[in-house]
Amino acid sequence: MDANRFREEAFEYALAQGCAAAELVENSGRQFGVGILKGEIDTYTVSRSRSLGLRVQLNGKNGYAGTEAPEDPMALVREDEHPLAGPADYPNPPQPPDALAGLDEKAKIELCRELERVTLSLDPRVQRVASCKVVTAAGTVSIRNTLGLNAQREEDISCIFVTPILQEGEEVHDGGSFRARGEARDIEACAQEAVEEAAMQFGGKPVAPGPYRVLLRNDAAYSLLSAFSGMFSADAAQKGLSLLAEREGQMIAAPCVRILDDPLLPLNPMAFDDEGVPAHTKAVVEAGRLETLLHNLKTAKKAGVL
Repeated sequence: MDANRFREEAFEYALAQGCAAAELVENSGRQFGVGILKGEIDTYTVSRSRSLGLRVQLNGKNGYAGTEAPEDPMALVREDEHPLAGPADYPNPPQPPDALAGLDEKAKIELCRELERVTLSLDPRVQRVASCKVVTAAGTVSIRNTLGLNAQREEDISCIFVTPILQEGEEVHDGGSFRARGEARDIEACAQEAVEEAAMQFGGKPVAPGPYRVLLRNDAAYSLLSAFSGMFSADAAQKGLSLLAEREGQMIAAPCVRILDDPLLPLNPMAFDDEGVPAHTKAVVEAGRLETLLHNLKTAKKAGVL
């Protein structure tokens, strides 16, 4: 059954059963991936996927069901208080270029082989390449409901990544690097960065205890912040599982700290979230002060900020 007919029958049946509203989310996509080891294909995947999820509101509560076989819409109609998004205007962020767009599978495999060859040639200390891959993925997300919401977006991304192993004497270190979208064919820069990442670790020694000024690389700062990311969940806060519960407006970090939630970041912009709410950039922490927790429609309604 095609998606339009499935959606119409599901909505019609849901409303006939007394539901106040119904919403259907469709996700479809395709993915290609190849890994090269010693010049030969090590891994190879080509896949397609499609799933449908139906949410209905009945007596102020909602129910959810999903399927990968769109054949029986009535079987999805079933029954937690969770509002649905209505129609909205969405931003139209420019999509970044994709350097691998238009390449066939044979060309992607050869690109992956070349990435391994370049990596092995850059430094005599490179003993082998632990991982070398080219991955492309594309798909669509569509959210429509009986309240008038009609949100659709394309999700396309390509990337390459490589992990070389370097040895100098008894020391062995690895490094890694990737390039995505418009830079996904710059194998020389990707390989060079990965080799340098491993090479800079040679000769490292412990330092004496004491206070030091530390400059954190962006990936190190990300790693530290990720350990605390769950604390910013409004759902966790409302369940008493976050130390940031009811601390909006309070200082939680040094004044130099600023944390943004930016779904419009140029590398991978998104016009709306998984509930169909228009995307916008917002400060989670500004000058050390907690401005907001991260909400979905349910937690936003409960907190009175919907």
